[in-house]
Amino acid sequence: MKAFKALVLTSSLSVMISSVFAQDKDPKAKAILDDLSKKMKAFTSFTIDFTSKLEKKADGVNESQSGKATMKGNKYIIEVGDQKILCDGVTVWTILTGDKEVYESKVGADQEELLDPSKMFSLWEKDFKYKLVKEETVGTSTIAEIHLFPVKTGSKYHTIIIKIDKTKMEMKSVVVKGKDGEVLTYTLNKLTTNVTVNDADFKFEKSKYPGYTVIKD
Repeated sequence: MKAFKALVLTSSLSVMISSVFAQDKDPKAKAILDDLSKKMKAFTSFTIDFTSKLEKKADGVNESQSGKATMKGNKYIIEVGDQKILCDGVTVWTILTGDKEVYESKVGADQEELLDPSKMFSLWEKDFKYKLVKEETVGTSTIAEIHLFPVKTGSKYHTIIIKIDKTKMEMKSVVVKGKDGEVLTYTLNKLTTNVTVNDADFKFEKSKYPGYTVIKD
């Protein structure tokens, strides 16, 4: 999926996972993740205001962006800077307003599970090992830190660190560590549930973007 790549919202990573994390699935971590997944799936739709930060020390990269994502089932809209991504569950359109270009591709093309935001709250349900690393009290909340490790060989990332507010049962942040040294951090600032959004909003309409060039994969 070119969407997150175009938004500099993709990343991958490469460290040996220590044997202490080599177990399959930590039941304590599973209970928290299952509760979060169950809660998010109960909403008909939701909007997330987030901040993303991409770091790659070797290249001196340290970039931050604010954005907004609206999701309804397997459909989503992502807005970051001068870029907008639409997905109707079948097709993904990456709209670059600065270049007046639209990249069109099918869902699943050149895509890993993590890069599909509609799966952000359930990606651990398959192909991952995970462990509850720690819990800490922050104000009136208990924050759980869970580490996920992809089981599939050839993954572009090796560790995902998720922090969850157990008190509110809300995801607070996601850190993706890549094999090439990139570290991508999503901080979720605000969650608005059951928002009003029409299915047509997730589709690209050329008439709304006169003069844009559509490039299909």
